[in-house]
Amino acid sequence: MSVTNFSAGTKPAPGAARTTPIRSSPGASLLPARRLAGGFCLVICLASLGCAGWRDRLMPEPSVSQTREERAAEAVKEFEDRRDAAQLAAAIERVEQGDAARAESMLTSIVKRRPDCIPARLLLAEVLWSHSDPAAEEHLRAILTADDSHAEAHHALGLVLDATNHANEAREHFRRARELEPSNEVYRVTFDSLAK
Repeated sequence: MSVTNFSAGTKPAPGAARTTPIRSSPGASLLPARRLAGGFCLVICLASLGCAGWRDRLMPEPSVSQTREERAAEAVKEFEDRRDAAQLAAAIERVEQGDAARAESMLTSIVKRRPDCIPARLLLAEVLWSHSDPAAEEHLRAILTADDSHAEAHHALGLVLDATNHANEAREHFRRARELEPSNEVYRVTFDSLAK
């Protein structure tokens, strides 16, 4: 029997008997399998990189107009937040200057746009109550509906209710304010003065 070396590039004659073990030289019989595996991997890689159509059906990317609309909505919200913060700061300044009418107008417009803006509602209630407007109670109750743990709103509502001869309900709000902020001296003194 003759010895044929497959790694040397010679092929056995057809029908010739194999005279060497299958692995006569390192990697000799695995060469075609490696080529096949390498070719298969190349086809898979090219198919996954080059044919993105299946990915588009599974995971559609947002359209340009969609992302543009999202950015526009985000920019509008950011603008409105800054505008409302600036208007609230200006209203606080008006209150400090004694211009309650202008402050009330500014605060009313903020509350109309953003009913959940607690600082604006609280200051609006204070401005309204400064000229005995009973609408202050409505704003304070709206704050407490949104956040029952707002001690300042409980205290302010207690003051409004006490002044409008609703002492029992006022006492409950003073008690709640004191519970929420036990270290607040004003809340403690107010509650103690009504308890007598």
